[in-house]
Amino acid sequence: MYSSLHKIDVTASTPDGPLYVQTDHRSADEIAAEPEISTLFALTRILLARAYGAKQPGPAPTIVYAPIGEIPDFLVEVLASAGARLMVGDTTEHRGLAAVDIAPATLADRAFAALAGRVQRRVGLTDPAAALKALEAEPLADPPDVNDDEITYWTRVLELAAVVTEIIRARRGGHWIESESAEIPFGFECPNAGTMLPTNRAQRFIEDGEQESMFYLLASLDDLRVPEHELPMLPSLRAVDATLEDMIVRPLLAN
Repeated sequence: MYSSLHKIDVTASTPDGPLYVQTDHRSADEIAAEPEISTLFALTRILLARAYGAKQPGPAPTIVYAPIGEIPDFLVEVLASAGARLMVGDTTEHRGLAAVDIAPATLADRAFAALAGRVQRRVGLTDPAAALKALEAEPLADPPDVNDDEITYWTRVLELAAVVTEIIRARRGGHWIESESAEIPFGFECPNAGTMLPTNRAQRFIEDGEQESMFYLLASLDDLRVPEHELPMLPSLRAVDATLEDMIVRPLLAN
């Protein structure tokens, strides 16, 4: 299944080392109908499979993408960028792809930006913040379950991350980079804010609700604009001694 982002569909041992195959049962027209999701799903499946293989003993795996038929040119570029090979239809032969001078993170950055625009058109709102509010209402009303409907679940995760990062990009700049810290292997690098993981936040929002709203991510950026000496000092109520960021924390008052 093309949307099983954290699975490897087929593994095999060959004289040249491990072979990992990721299948895609959609037609070329179905792939082309959702280019942003197709790009981000394929990149995720290839990069996570490669990262898994790198942790195993022995040679690095060969990653093969196996659609049922020929695929659109944009997906060929995605596969080539991520270093995957292509196996089309019922054949067992896989072929290498011509090298492309573009990084997976650059393709992901373009896909996230285009996906945000597609979402705004779908909800009929030109203001990104209003579009994000409308987008959050969808999983709040009917939270998708990753086990029952992984396509909808991961699509919602990517849409939420796409819209919130376009708001951030407009305010502060930034771009998507590869990251091993996220379930989707990309983070958003923002000037003076470091690397954020919007897809992780989107997952928490879908699973935990409004308390993990994407708007809290925007609020955290607003806090960074306040000089440190002007930030309020807040108490931290703890029942026992603790350590935090290499500092020992002790109570001021007994009990």
